[in-house]
Amino acid sequence: MNRLLATTILFFLLTISAAGQHLYSMDEGKGKLDFHVDFASFKIDQDDLILLEVYYKVFNKYLAFTRQGGQFQATYEVTFTVFSNKSRQVDGYNRRIDFNVSSYEKTSSDVDFRTSQVEFKLKPGKYKVECRLDDINAGTHIKKTVKVNLHDFDRKYASLSDIEFVYTVDSASPGSPFNKGDWTVVPSVIRSYGGDSIAPIMYYYEIYQGKDKRDKVLVETQILNQKLDPVYRDTVTSEFTESVIRQIRHASLRDIPSGQYFLDITLLGRRNKKTDNMRTPFRLSWSPKSLILNDYEGAIRLLKYIATSDENKCLKEARTPEERLKAWHDFWQNHDQTPGTPLNETKRDYYRRIELANQYFGLMNREGWLTDRGRIFIQYGEPDQLEDYPFESDQKAYQVWYYYHLSIQRRFVFVDNWGDKDYKLQYPYDGIIR
Repeated sequence: MNRLLATTILFFLLTISAAGQHLYSMDEGKGKLDFHVDFASFKIDQDDLILLEVYYKVFNKYLAFTRQGGQFQATYEVTFTVFSNKSRQVDGYNRRIDFNVSSYEKTSSDVDFRTSQVEFKLKPGKYKVECRLDDINAGTHIKKTVKVNLHDFDRKYASLSDIEFVYTVDSASPGSPFNKGDWTVVPSVIRSYGGDSIAPIMYYYEIYQGKDKRDKVLVETQILNQKLDPVYRDTVTSEFTESVIRQIRHASLRDIPSGQYFLDITLLGRRNKKTDNMRTPFRLSWSPKSLILNDYEGAIRLLKYIATSDENKCLKEARTPEERLKAWHDFWQNHDQTPGTPLNETKRDYYRRIELANQYFGLMNREGWLTDRGRIFIQYGEPDQLEDYPFESDQKAYQVWYYYHLSIQRRFVFVDNWGDKDYKLQYPYDGIIR
């Protein structure tokens, strides 16, 4: 697989004709700017205003560094602009940040990042927040937009704040932007869990006592799959010692397959009557090794584009965790094209393609690796050329992927028949140019 999958894929649009055809190239790597944004809202005692917290996370690997003596320095600027639902600017924030790292390796680190948050006090209603990151050293920028609906928490019955996914919690420290009551709550920003860790998901929320002054409330937490079926559930009774209850909770992810889920929290009052509900999406992506322990059948399904029927049979016959890990190890050892090296490039590239297919081709009811575009991407990798034809009055949206580097050149056509982004592969299904 070529180097373009070393980190992530970005699509850059180049208009090449007046007929509506667009040519996309896929690129990646150091200097391709990106950052992550999330938000949550909470009640405050100030003139019927709501506190909107916008979180952002910037990884070192996306920034350009310059050498400053024995260190390396990055400089970036963040700008947040808040618009009402009538596109009128109502608030904004801007800050320039300089920071240093001690080694060149840290400039391209996948694990080193900076997280911060910006606060806005707004009236209940719908807003759009435009978030911009400028890399000063590289002279590049990127924009992201989030839409928020700020609810009025002043109600008759108990109500919920938004759900904030949590990276870590500590005792409150003076001056920290993340302080909430007695805690410092650092947001995760990226709503993705799993990997090699089977640690539970951690989240924060607040419960506001309603005008009825109930002294306790039942809190039901569920993890729902895309069909809204529960895969996890717990309940706890929370008592009001003051008008606000602040809670840090955990939910187990063990034995839950990879996929898209919703964290769903419901407040229940008298006779278990629902008084409020919050539901927010997140993604669970197990590493291959963790997948074997948490969802072995799912681990086998992921191999459908590379495993033979005999190999599938051998994998399914493994019963104990030890047998399954050995069978999985033997399978990939047999597919290692460079067995004398410590890295199995075939395995690495295969799972990277699955991850990227899920990221770019996923649908509401289907993971990206199960779509037609996802399958071709996993089997053949990144196309050498991708043409995108958007919907017009006399034609459906479609894409054409070209592979010139293969021993047999191929051309795949995908059509969005129903305008739902589910691009279907057209004949010839093997893509061979005849």
